[in-house]
This record gives sequence, structure tokens and C-alpha cells, in this order.
Amino acid sequence: MKRISAAIALIAMGAAGMAMAQTSPSQSAPPPTSSPSSQYPSSSSSPSSQSDTTSQSSKQAKKEQMKSCMQKEENNGSNAGMSKHQIKEKCKQEIKNNNPTS
Repeated sequence: MKRISAAIALIAMGAAGMAMAQTSPSQSAPPPTSSPSSQYPSSSSSPSSQSDTTSQSSKQAKKEQMKSCMQKEENNGSNAGMSKHQIKEKCKQEIKNNNPTS
């Protein structure tokens, strides 16, 4: 008989525990806040997108400089013994020296 009483007590405690787990939490948790996008006015171009555009145009300008330098050096007769890698390194150094801010 004690075993049956113990089993019933365990089942009752288990059921009570499951019922407690299914109830909604108390109001001690803060209410959800509004989304950040509603706190800030939208603009057509944010500062980060402007810096991305500037960065992309800067990269494009460097690519063009590198391309121009490589063509110039490859066509230069005095660099006949240089590999493409050596010419590329020379052009990188020239571009770096011409643009000290980057």
C-alpha cells in the first residue's frame, strides 16, 4: 500500500511540475521593446553606405592604377628580365609611395 501511495504522490508531483512549466511567466520580465528601425528616422543613404561607396571607388581607382602601371612596366624595355610578380610588386610599391594616406 505504501508503494501505491508513493507512486501516486510522485505522479501528482510530476503533473504539478508539468503544469507549472506550461504556465506563462510572471510579469517580472521587461516587456518587449520596439524595433530599432522605428527609433531612428530612415535616410536615403546612411553614413556606412557612403563609406562603402568611397571604399569601393578607392579600390577601383587603385585597380586602375595597378593595371596602368603593369602595362607601362611590361612595355618598358628596361624591365625585360622581370617576372610579372616582380613587376606587380614594383607597381604596388609605386602606388603605395604615391598615396601615403592609404
